[in-house]
Amino acid sequence: MAQPPESAAASVGSDQASTSSSSSSSSSSDAIGRRPRFAATSSAAVQYASYIAAQSEAAVARALGPSSSAKIRHRYSTVLAGFTVGPLSSSEAHALRKDPNVASVTRDGRGHIKTISTPAFLGLSSPNGAWSKVGGWSKAGEGIIIGMVDTGYWPEGPAFSDLEFPNNSSGRLAFGPPPDKFSGICMAGDDFPASTCNNKVIGCRYFLDGVGGQQRVKELWPTESISCRATDGGSVTHGSHTGSTAAGNYGIVSDNPSYQGSMSGMAPAARLAIYKASWGSDDGGYASDFVAAIEQATKDGVDVINYSMGAAAELSFSTPVETAFRHAAAAGVFVSAACGNTGPGPYTTVDTWGPWIMSVGASTFSRSYTARSAAAAATTQASAAADSNDAAAAAAASKDGVLPQQETSPTMAYFTSRGPIVAGDGNLLKPDITAPGVSVVAQVPNYNGYTSRSMSGTSMSAPHISGIAAVVMSKHPTWSPMAVKSAIMTTAYQTTRTGPPPSQKQAFGGPFDFGAGHVDATLALDPGLIIDSGAPDWQRFMCGISEVPYNTWDQHAECRPCQVALADAACAPSKYESMTAAQVSRCVACDPSNFNTPSIAMSMLAGPKYVTRSLTNVKPTSATYTAAIEAPEGFKVALSPQSFTAAAGASTTVRIRIQKSSRNTPYSVWQAGAITWVGSGGTRTRIPLVVRAVQLASRPTEVKLKAWQGSYSYLVEPEWNGVLATANTGLQPSEVYSGTVEVSEYSHRLQVVLPPGVWSYVRFATFNDDVSGWNGVLPDFSSINLQVFKPDGSSAGVSANDYNSDEQVNLENAPGGTYTVQITADTEEATSFKVHVWALNFTAAAASTATLTSSPSVAALAKAASGAPLKVDLTFARSLADGSSAGQRYLGAVVYSGQPGGVYRRLRSVKTLVSLV
Repeated sequence: MAQPPESAAASVGSDQASTSSSSSSSSSSDAIGRRPRFAATSSAAVQYASYIAAQSEAAVARALGPSSSAKIRHRYSTVLAGFTVGPLSSSEAHALRKDPNVASVTRDGRGHIKTISTPAFLGLSSPNGAWSKVGGWSKAGEGIIIGMVDTGYWPEGPAFSDLEFPNNSSGRLAFGPPPDKFSGICMAGDDFPASTCNNKVIGCRYFLDGVGGQQRVKELWPTESISCRATDGGSVTHGSHTGSTAAGNYGIVSDNPSYQGSMSGMAPAARLAIYKASWGSDDGGYASDFVAAIEQATKDGVDVINYSMGAAAELSFSTPVETAFRHAAAAGVFVSAACGNTGPGPYTTVDTWGPWIMSVGASTFSRSYTARSAAAAATTQASAAADSNDAAAAAAASKDGVLPQQETSPTMAYFTSRGPIVAGDGNLLKPDITAPGVSVVAQVPNYNGYTSRSMSGTSMSAPHISGIAAVVMSKHPTWSPMAVKSAIMTTAYQTTRTGPPPSQKQAFGGPFDFGAGHVDATLALDPGLIIDSGAPDWQRFMCGISEVPYNTWDQHAECRPCQVALADAACAPSKYESMTAAQVSRCVACDPSNFNTPSIAMSMLAGPKYVTRSLTNVKPTSATYTAAIEAPEGFKVALSPQSFTAAAGASTTVRIRIQKSSRNTPYSVWQAGAITWVGSGGTRTRIPLVVRAVQLASRPTEVKLKAWQGSYSYLVEPEWNGVLATANTGLQPSEVYSGTVEVSEYSHRLQVVLPPGVWSYVRFATFNDDVSGWNGVLPDFSSINLQVFKPDGSSAGVSANDYNSDEQVNLENAPGGTYTVQITADTEEATSFKVHVWALNFTAAAASTATLTSSPSVAALAKAASGAPLKVDLTFARSLADGSSAGQRYLGAVVYSGQPGGVYRRLRSVKTLVSLV
């Protein structure tokens, strides 16, 4: 079957160009008190948008020519410098990639949603809770605008009224005019005149070009409204539910007898702006529309974006959606994003992983109410078993419909995605936080005749954080988005709050389950210390995780000094102990673990590791802070200074040393700990710490070559002192196996025979480009899953990414024999696919092969120092670029020899993979 057309998002020019459109960006040194605001109508912004539009048109014309049917669907100039164009053939997409003025081309990914006494449980409505600290619920979130990127909303819902509440009884206005900073519009559409918005929901827009336009939406979902209105029933209630959870009006009485009581959003005084970008079903959106919505929300002047969505994408911090959020945050917008519902296992693809956003997991909350009782300020999930779509609550209910009293909470939801994340090789802790996401009751359009409904998912967790962030921002309006994120993370708790006595105050998870822990809305208002970051910090992080290759650091202003520091003899790790924290910070500025965020993740500790954190005292007076250390098992942690006094608004940089406490500390095993700064004013600022020891750290662990590069450099850090050499397997072409899942089948099996012997590394992989139906236009879409069985019939591994056919199963030390590959697909038409297989033999590696050369080599050994970065250079045969352009895919590995334990030898379990696709 011929490859169907695709839709693609292209970035024009350099990343620095797109960053400049977000005219104000904060750094860790000046973010507190200087929250940036983006001026969308400034002459510079207007000129830049015009420039990007002209460059986009020119790139399309050059690459595709006049005969192409592809059209530009979206133009971006604020959170992304680029455009979406489609439909494209594979050859047209390749032509765009080759254009010298196009930085990258990304396939448009299909999106999906991630489907209240929560104010009481969160401490918002208690006598000394967060609302009381900001003047009561009527002031909670005042002056803050939350942008909801979702499925629209129900404008008639009492939660979205601007009249005096509860339930609009008086008819008097409860909200004044929209804030002057807001420049959005109320976009008219089906059954939705421009006058529908009010002083509560102050604007709305909808985005559907990525789906295929109005006609396509009506073809797929005839009852869908081409407007911001959410239609009745089903998953399209999603946007009303999330919007009312974040900032719905206070005291809205539930009309559902299964959930009696009153409901409230977390920030009832905040305003809402609606950006409808998902249509008709739980997977009716596209990343290009999400990016368009994020761009418009940023230009309109929102303070917070809630993103209870997801889109198929590669595991990268440079996807269009992640890039959009990075620039939105640089423009002063706080982003709360659902982390995904693919749990409960580790590495279950937290799919909102940027350090510039808050990734939110889902957990339970207290269920100590019966079906007939009402909770102050919000509806409980009382007899949620009446909702057949709420399996979690149904399982917990007893025969008479009364949920168990004194239920232990919070606990982590089974479905919530866990870390460590694959993107960035795990050098950033995700998720960041957890919040209620099981059996949350909120406002919806007509659902079985009622206007309140229980729903579960990280989609429900994210708006809790959006609303709490709005409350924090209303109290601290000058704080940067990352200052707000820090306040929420560093004041979180990690033990249960309710339940029978034996289960209270028990840990309910670990950092890869809940990040910093469960949000405490009240404590977040007074965190004591803030750990802040901004656009320059994010750029250094991108360089540190090799999203920006080492040999191109000199092209990025923030990373250029890092290259200089790595060549500076004064920056030897053996000297760090005698250095000040500021001196160490200069030397390790681009180490990803050094990124100034309120957590520490070291996925590859080789030798003693030094990082720093800059801590800002946000108390109104001088305060003294003393660190309490919970060292991970098998490691030692030391801080300098251990204690410090900081004036109001002053920052202190702390040096942190982490090293193995014993030679017996196992390799490749994650361990967790924490550092808590106890303040003289009674505050506790806690950051989680996760670390894993390795013999040799490689950044990245897989080099992804591009056909146009020819060469690539990356960094490794050995654990030993002595020498280091590399060798490589060469870049091997894949063996390709084709098949089809017929309509009558659920799955199709192939036999793959590996030659006799033991293979060092074997990869089975599928790619979106090789799967029929992946054409970027709904509903012609196929998402396959991959499972591999060993010769003895046992499972070797499963890969099942949501809304994505980029799957892989990897094996180490795999014996030869017949392996069975099973492809599953749930589609309405036959789905063709290709499976690529590589088998690598590390023992046959050499420094120079016909396809790949690596250095340093045995002939030219490099001097190695424990924990010190060392550059590895790769060059590959240019002839491979032609094969890559024709669809051939290559894989190889770099292996290492050194002196661990003082004996020169090949490291058996250490490698860096190299791919060219």
